[in-house]
Amino acid sequence: MQLFTFELALFCPESEKKEADMAVTTYEYKFVMVELKTGFSRYTPKEDYHEIIQHLSEEGWRLVQIFAPATRGSGLASYFELIFEKPRE
Repeated sequence: MQLFTFELALFCPESEKKEADMAVTTYEYKFVMVELKTGFSRYTPKEDYHEIIQHLSEEGWRLVQIFAPATRGSGLASYFELIFEKPRE
């Protein structure tokens, strides 16, 4: 499992506030790579991604997306990434 983290700042306007009074919310992102092992006719995760999601949600992370990158010659990805976010404190 590989972990990558970076920060992003987003403007989140609250209702009826002027643009100058907009609240800024920053988010931290975590990327977890889950490799796939090959089988006879299918690919299965090397790790239990359910446990990864459960563990990180208990730490305050929210699953945003599951990303499968470009495929190999077989037409199947060799891994996928779980993308999590949480507001920066």
